[in-house]
Formats: sequence, C-alpha cells, structure tokens
Amino acid sequence: VSSAPQTIHGGVTVPTLIVVSEENKFSFLPPQRWRAQSGTSEKRIRLVRPDSVSLMTIDITEDKGKQTLPLSADALRRELLDRHPGGRIVEEFAASALGQAGLGFDLEWRTNNDVRQSARHVFVRFAGGHLEFTLTSPAHSFSQHHHDLNRLMLSFRSAALDTRLEVQPVIPE
Repeated sequence: VSSAPQTIHGGVTVPTLIVVSEENKFSFLPPQRWRAQSGTSEKRIRLVRPDSVSLMTIDITEDKGKQTLPLSADALRRELLDRHPGGRIVEEFAASALGQAGLGFDLEWRTNNDVRQSARHVFVRFAGGHLEFTLTSPAHSFSQHHHDLNRLMLSFRSAALDTRLEVQPVIPE
C-alpha cells in the first residue's frame, strides 16, 4: 500500500491509497479521519478511525487463473455466520463497487463482554477475483459510519498490472 497525495481546492491535500497485488492494482480514497494500518495479511487493508473503535477492512482475493464463480448468497451467509458465532444477519442488500453489482450483509452479535457489535460485509467481483469490504463497530455507533464505507467503495478503482490505473479525482464538497 502506498499513498499518492492529491491537492484539492484551498490547497488541502488528501491521500489516494494505491494497492498493488499479484495481478492487479487498486486505488481508493480513504474516508476523512480514517488512517491506513498494516493488515494481518498482504491482501488486507485496514482503516481505523482514531476517535472510535470502528474498523474498515478491504480483503482482496485473486483467483490466479482459476475460473471465477459467482458469489452465492447462501454460501456467503453461512461463511459470515461461522465468522460471527451467535450472530444474526439483520439485513441483506444489493451493493456495488468497481461498476460491479455485489451483495451486502449487516450482522449483529454480542461479544464475550456482552457488548453489542455490528458489521457490514459487502462482496463484489472484479476480473480475476473478488473484494470484501467490511465495517465493524459497536452497534450504538454503527450507522454513523455507513456513508464512510459507501464513499470508499464508490472511489475504488482497479486495473490489471500491465494497464493504467485510474485514480479517482477528488471534488470538494
């Protein structure tokens, strides 16, 4: 992961994050005040908000020449419920990134300390793999960060390694 600064109206500099994986390049604009951290794996990008316990992750899965299979809602439901024991899916919805349709799921569960947690998982295919965007937060602050995740997904761009990567221009709000 590297950063390419962009200067917008008023001389404000915002970072564009660029990720180079084995076969693809990606760029995206992290939400304001969210900071990138090293992930636990090379194919995971972590974004944390310093003033809260909310976390976003982006997981990149490349198929490496294997035929890509559609993302099955049933299989994704099972996988998410396995990841969040005792959790329940509270909403399923259509989502998109990279100009591709995807599937989204909101979940809730209680931690060992009896804290209600929420997560939004969005799965989107790209040529050669799929992305999983995740927002995890205490349930009481979960809805405050939906727009941040949506803006991140809208800014996401990809390109094969041997082609030019489009960087999302920043337009002041």
